[in-house]
Amino acid sequence: MKIIQGIGRAPNYFCFPNLVDVWVPECGLSDLSWLVLVSKLRKLSVAYCDSMERIIGDGFEREELADSGLFSRLEYLGLFNLPKLTSICDQALSFPQGVLFRVRECPGLRKLPLDSSSARGSFEV
Repeated sequence: MKIIQGIGRAPNYFCFPNLVDVWVPECGLSDLSWLVLVSKLRKLSVAYCDSMERIIGDGFEREELADSGLFSRLEYLGLFNLPKLTSICDQALSFPQGVLFRVRECPGLRKLPLDSSSARGSFEV
């Protein structure tokens, strides 16, 4: 899957206005950049994707991601058995308080993309 429109700039509309839960099992994708089009995302689970290097790929500025509402309603992020995953996003993001992060078997992932306001919130890892 490749989404051309919106790459490199924040979209001014949302392609998936009612999508709230995304489960991505055993895919061959290297990233899930199309998630910038999912403004109401609450739950994201990604598992057993051997090619996944990033959740959100390169080409986005922090302001573009903020304008898209990326992860602004997220309640749960689960990342499981992603051997090539090195980054969720290159930019620091603002997550709502109380987000549950579950990460297992992602040896290349070294940090979460929390901005200073998110870092003050309460999280469960």
